[in-house]
Formats: sequence, structure tokens, C-alpha cells
Amino acid sequence: MSEEGSSQAKVAAGQAAPRPTAKPVRWYTKAVYGAASIVFIVVTVAKVYDFFFPSLPSCDGKVARETISQILEREKLAAASYDQMRMLSKSGQELRCSARLKMSDGALMAITYRIFWKGKEPFVEITQRGFNKDDK
Repeated sequence: MSEEGSSQAKVAAGQAAPRPTAKPVRWYTKAVYGAASIVFIVVTVAKVYDFFFPSLPSCDGKVARETISQILEREKLAAASYDQMRMLSKSGQELRCSARLKMSDGALMAITYRIFWKGKEPFVEITQRGFNKDDK
């Protein structure tokens, strides 16, 4: 008889085939997997919520800086640095912000701007500006 045939004969005779031993699952392994699952669920819910209900970009965020730079470039102005970018007020559909810009010629420009929805895209509009060439 072949080896395969003899193992079948043992099983048929009532002897159980040897089982591979399983490692016991420790409580901390379950805790780590549980915590990872909770984090995954929270992040997924937040991403889905943000997809259906997007929020306006922040006053000091990349979108605001890039848009302000584009507006100034159209007017042949260039900001060397942005300082004191902060939110003045917030409503459901609009942020009002202010910033102090150091221009490439050394002058300081104080601006106020608003960020709002125009269709489905956030839009940035400069509402006031003022120069101070004495303060370098």
C-alpha cells in the first residue's frame, strides 16, 4: 500500500489525522485590530462627509494664497511673503479674512478678502487693500 493509502486507512479506522497547531490569539492583538478598525471607520466617514458636504478652504491655506497671488499678478504686483493671515468672521457660506503682505519692493499691503462658494467652487475676492510704504 502507498503512504496515501495508509493514511486513509488510519482515518477510516477511527484515528484522527494530526491537525496543525494554531497560535493562540492574544488580547492585545484583538485590541490593536479593533482600534485600527475604529480609526479606519472614522476616517472613511469623515472623507465621505467631506465629499458630500465640502467646507470652504481656510484663510491661511494654499488655495487662498495661490488665488491672492494670481489676483496680484494680474495687477503687476508680487507678494514676497504673507503674514498675519487670519479669519475675521465666519458664516455658513462665507469666510472674511485679513492678511498683511510684504511686497517685493519692500512695501506692506494690508488686505481683507472673502472666501465663498461660486457654484461648486470656492472663490477668493479681495475686498480692501491699503499700502504702507513707511513701514519696512
